[in-house]
Amino acid sequence: MANGVRCALHVQIGVLIVNDHVPSQSRFIIRAGGKGWMVYDRERKGPALIGADFDLAANLTREQAERVHRTLTGPNSTNSPSG
Repeated sequence: MANGVRCALHVQIGVLIVNDHVPSQSRFIIRAGGKGWMVYDRERKGPALIGADFDLAANLTREQAERVHRTLTGPNSTNSPSG
């Protein structure tokens, strides 16, 4: 840490690049829940909301959780619960 600023180090093809940008973590992650798997929303601090009825992305199989995660984080995603 230099002057209280966190620095991220990136190595690309043998070249060291230092900048003050710290890569952000993904908003949505897959994790084991009480029963089965869930897609956790770091902003909500709980299971992600999915679908028009805003169902919780919890108590899923691993495959269901991966499908929901891809939907929420895909290239056309806005990272909003309804998007």
